[in-house]
Amino acid sequence: MKGTANYSIEVTPVQSPLTLTPGDVAGGSITDLGAEPVGVAITPLEIKASGGTGPYAFTIGGTLPDGLEAVSDNVDTLQISGAPGTVGAFDFSITATDSLGAAAKTRFTQKVG
Repeated sequence: MKGTANYSIEVTPVQSPLTLTPGDVAGGSITDLGAEPVGVAITPLEIKASGGTGPYAFTIGGTLPDGLEAVSDNVDTLQISGAPGTVGAFDFSITATDSLGAAAKTRFTQKVG
């Protein structure tokens, strides 16, 4: 018997895991950004999200040193720049969340003084 059969196939793309560069938190590790003098502009720090499904939203936990600001390009990068204005040690984290709710987090410490 001859004939024609129609089939539908649904393809679901496999998403790679969402990651941040520099490094994701593994076992609670913290990236030490070293010491910066008060009032001197830092070399901008770029945190880049990849994998998952963009665009990405970035959030900051903890406290950036006074004088530093975080600006997102609303695509995949958050940049921290400026000149720190207060002496101290500052711990903060960056979390990127993709459009499907997957999240990746990385932590930093910045010394000023």
